[in-house]
Amino acid sequence: RESGRSTQCVSNLRQLATAILLATSEDKGRLPYAIYDNRSQPGGGRTLWMDTLQRVGVQWDSNGTDNRFEIKSSVYYCPSTRSDGANSAWAMHEPDYGVNTELMPDVFVGANTPRPQRLLGSVPEPARVVLIAD
Repeated sequence: RESGRSTQCVSNLRQLATAILLATSEDKGRLPYAIYDNRSQPGGGRTLWMDTLQRVGVQWDSNGTDNRFEIKSSVYYCPSTRSDGANSAWAMHEPDYGVNTELMPDVFVGANTPRPQRLLGSVPEPARVVLIAD
């Protein structure tokens, strides 16, 4: 049983990595930000890496005002993690996977100097770099 759940987690990671690379391709080779938060600016908002994937069909619905999220796709959940009872109201609104913030930086406008989006072509030996993990 656990082997099946583990296989699903690996499949989810593969699907999410493919979606990130597809979104990167659509954005002229620029990897998405993990977080881009410019709420300190008039009319600003917050964009998460999951929001970017909506453009390529992986559904995730975020509400930047109260920081609550509704995940519309089970691809963001690892069945192995969820099998241990991690089903609290907050846990159900957070993905089980995280991205490499060296490739996809967090940017909080006004709080730090924004780092530019990383070009995938600038990553040395990309096959050896972790993009997303459980």
